[in-house]
Amino acid sequence: MKTVKIEIAALIAFILCVFISAYNLDRECDGIRESILRLHVIAASDSDYDQKVKLQLRDRLLLKGSEIFSESKTKQEAEIKLEKGLEILTEEANAYLESISYPYKATVTLGKARFPTRRYEGYTLPAGIYDALKVTVGKGEGQNWWCVMFPALCLPAAKKDISFEGILTEKEQKFITEEKFEIRFWLIEKWQEIEKNFYVQ
Repeated sequence: MKTVKIEIAALIAFILCVFISAYNLDRECDGIRESILRLHVIAASDSDYDQKVKLQLRDRLLLKGSEIFSESKTKQEAEIKLEKGLEILTEEANAYLESISYPYKATVTLGKARFPTRRYEGYTLPAGIYDALKVTVGKGEGQNWWCVMFPALCLPAAKKDISFEGILTEKEQKFITEEKFEIRFWLIEKWQEIEKNFYVQ
């Protein structure tokens, strides 16, 4: 019986250490979240056609967005330009939807949104709350699409060697490029789910 208690105590201690480690890494990832501007596109529905339109609209807005903040060196600069360009992006989105005789319009806003851990080609971004351009088509009852707007990681013609130099620190760049952090990012996501359950507004 005593042995069982010791094993249970050891297991609890191990679990605590794992989540304390996840908590500490979560705090260290705040700089990543503060330096990157995300894109969140929500389709009108889950029909094949609506999902196809979502992806086509995504590509157009990524291109237009990159034109708007092409000279930006930081996320803050890109965000300021996007705030001024929201009307342009909304017009771009709805002009495209109208051109294909689509029955719905798009709403484009800039704000904060919670993103899950996401693996892109060569990069893994931790879960958390990011500043994001949110595009909702119709009532937004379809599947989401998440990516990165700044730097232009998700452009259809994006280079494989996109640099985060000057955007993220060397340590933060290691976090998102080294595979050993992927499991830890999963732990961050689980930690945030637990944290959210105990959070009282």
